[in-house]
Amino acid sequence: MRIGLDIDGTITRAPEFFAFLSKVLMAAGHHVAVVTHRMDRRLTEEELAEYGVQYHELILPEEFDHEIAEWKIEAFEKMQPDIVFEDMLDVVNGLSKSIVSFVPLSHKQGELQYK
Repeated sequence: MRIGLDIDGTITRAPEFFAFLSKVLMAAGHHVAVVTHRMDRRLTEEELAEYGVQYHELILPEEFDHEIAEWKIEAFEKMQPDIVFEDMLDVVNGLSKSIVSFVPLSHKQGELQYK
């Protein structure tokens, strides 16, 4: 399988979980890609290493003259994932319906709330 992971609002929300998940997926032979709209590759690589998140490829934009959700939809579609972990509903709703998506939610006062 091909797995796409977002960083901000996803990996950053549960870094220990995504460190475990990425390690298990890679050990099982699955392809893990991190897709993020960050500017600094080196700092992003360092942060992912601190979290313990493993991946085959890190996908960042080459230019920043576009809308974030549109870029992320295009980047995810290009990598052809089977499963995506992403916190932006605009991105998830824009993906091909064949892609299984997981969106992190916060639990507050007994209700599920999107953040």
